Amino acid sequence: MSAAPSTSPPSRSSGLSAELGVRVPQLPAAMRSVGSGLELHSTLPPESEIVAQLLDGQPVFVADAATDPRMVTGLAREYGPVMLLPLQSGRRVLGALVTPRARGERPFTETERTLAIQFASQAPLALMMAEAQRDR
Repeated sequence: MSAAPSTSPPSRSSGLSAELGVRVPQLPAAMRSVGSGLELHSTLPPESEIVAQLLDGQPVFVADAATDPRMVTGLAREYGPVMLLPLQSGRRVLGALVTPRARGERPFTETERTLAIQFASQAPLALMMAEAQRDR
């Protein structure tokens, strides 16, 4: 079942899923991530400043997840620099790309940030095309 594209601004109450390839409509306003980053089911509360920024389509750059008060998950203490990038189609936020580094690792360079933002801007198209192919 495929949801029709939305032309309205992202809703803070709709939530985000960072599980690439899986879009969960009406997920409670929280963010999950997978892979070698923040563990599956690690969530940020709906009132989190980070969730609000992502839902507004803004990238979030965290210098040190272990000490940043916005990173309220228990797993944050294991990570240093983190990029959280919205995956948007138009004004609709489909999810987030979360790229953490280990504690003590160097910060992301401006070039790395720019490349990641460019990747995150193109990823939603690939996700939507994969979903359309699956639904055929």
